[in-house]
Amino acid sequence: MGIGTAEQHNTQQHLRAFYQPGGPGPEQARLFGGSDMSYIQIEGAGIELLGDVNASFMNDPRRVGQYTPTAIMTTAPSLPTATVTFSERKGGIPRQLMGFGCKANFYELVGTCKDPGDFLRGWSEYVMIYSQGTVKKVDLGDRTSFEGNDRLEGSLDITWGRNPYPVGVLNFGPAGIGTVTAIKVEDICYGSQIQCDANCGISNDGSRFIYAAVDGAAAAKPIVVYSTDYGANWTQYILTLGANAEIPSAIDVVGSYLVVVTKTAGGANQGGYYYTDINNNTGVPNSANWAKVTTGFINLASRAPNDIYVANTNEVYFAADGGYIYKSTDITQGVVVNNAGATVTTNLLRIRGLDNTIIATGSTSAVIVTYNSGKVWGVPTTSPTTGPVGVQAVALQNPSFWWVGTDDGRLFYTVNRGETWVQKRFSGDGAGQVRDIVWATPEVGYFSHSTTAPAARIFSTYDGGFSWTNIAPRINAFGTMANAYRLNVPVYATDPIAANNLAVAGVAANGTDGMVYMGSAGLI
Repeated sequence: MGIGTAEQHNTQQHLRAFYQPGGPGPEQARLFGGSDMSYIQIEGAGIELLGDVNASFMNDPRRVGQYTPTAIMTTAPSLPTATVTFSERKGGIPRQLMGFGCKANFYELVGTCKDPGDFLRGWSEYVMIYSQGTVKKVDLGDRTSFEGNDRLEGSLDITWGRNPYPVGVLNFGPAGIGTVTAIKVEDICYGSQIQCDANCGISNDGSRFIYAAVDGAAAAKPIVVYSTDYGANWTQYILTLGANAEIPSAIDVVGSYLVVVTKTAGGANQGGYYYTDINNNTGVPNSANWAKVTTGFINLASRAPNDIYVANTNEVYFAADGGYIYKSTDITQGVVVNNAGATVTTNLLRIRGLDNTIIATGSTSAVIVTYNSGKVWGVPTTSPTTGPVGVQAVALQNPSFWWVGTDDGRLFYTVNRGETWVQKRFSGDGAGQVRDIVWATPEVGYFSHSTTAPAARIFSTYDGGFSWTNIAPRINAFGTMANAYRLNVPVYATDPIAANNLAVAGVAANGTDGMVYMGSAGLI
């Protein structure tokens, strides 16, 4: 028998709990169980994966009296539940006696040798997130007694809005994307296919296929690099339909197609995109089937596209210069003008959406929004900034909670669809640039910030934006990059996969060579 240590197992002594009334969000403060409030104990929690699992059988054609399964049938799972016990502390009215009108989050920090009251640094293994719980009943138990001396408790019967999931240590490393000297990696995305059935192709949890767009050098055409094995190995493909020195502005997956957007697909004054089909079994883009599309894009450099947002296969939006929004209902056929600069006339740099809400942002503090999938566009009641400041990053945490980042290094959010905005402070803000923002779940989000040096930094939150960190344990060993232009998460994956994988595209510390960093949490 080998020699081991006594600390090979996580135990209940390694857990501490936090409570976030109101659920995840930038204005919902957390409370530390046993310090800021009553002691907290979570019991009977589970992860609901499937409802019923049944098989369909037929007579075995070769064995008399035997049956063979012809199909495995499943039903939808129930919402997960748990019992959360609050043990009363002296000092005021216990919270469990006041009722619970809004949803609530709970967090368990797991680890040793840390300050368990430090939400951002007081763990070493993982944080378990119990999201958007609805309290159905509070059982106050046995209270008045003639002889007993048991502590007073309230047991909350809670149904969660989604399965509990862990957030771990994101370990970063450079991806071996090959030689990309003196050219930038402009954008990166994960594939959209999730596959568990071996009859339909290679197993994929949503993070297996990764695609990035790289600038064309002065005497070379743009490049697409991709990985079909979670970023372990990469392949380069020269976009032969492109022109020398052509610069992609965005890349994304639309159904079974890979789409690369550029401002000069049709020449110096003609924007458009390139697309090819993706092999559903392998994730490999079809190198022989690329096509160029400029149909519908205005033949003016001042109307060229900058970014793409894929609502679904039949609703794809492009943010463009001059306040233009284009829309495609068939990516193989081109676009139509959805907004001809009628809301703002400044350049729109980014576009993102959630459900029917879509937001585009750009230069000179531009923010425009539609609540009905592009039928009507307008501006929110207020803008987060004024003057020449560029709003170059945008993400929706939910249809009412929006986040934007600016080219003067500031981060803002609104919890009321732009009625008011709040600047979210972070170390080093007000200088450099906030390059990108993404949300993986209602709790887990990221933004990239470039200092004036420049030097790229990645910040993460796992409580809905109330607190952010760019250091370990959550952000571990992020390397040196000058700029992290774009971030992406496997948005089609389950919460544990989406929350524990991050792709970063940009340039190396020398400021010229393209680079991709991949972050993922280890499993044991």
